Amino acid sequence: MTNNHEQYNSIPVYYCSECLSLRIITLDGQDFCDECGNITIKQCSIEEWEELYEEVNSNKYIEESNN
Repeated sequence: MTNNHEQYNSIPVYYCSECLSLRIITLDGQDFCDECGNITIKQCSIEEWEELYEEVNSNKYIEESNN
């Protein structure tokens, strides 16, 4: 049996191919980025998205806590 963390991470995320934002909105059947307005939306795992984000921005989106 998988734990909740693994189940949550297996859900694909949708992101903007231009700015990598996860703020994707659907309006009248069209997906678009709420940050930059781009309509080219891609899908991948959260781990893949985090790798893309780190490549482009030279830092992690969320830094892990040592607590």
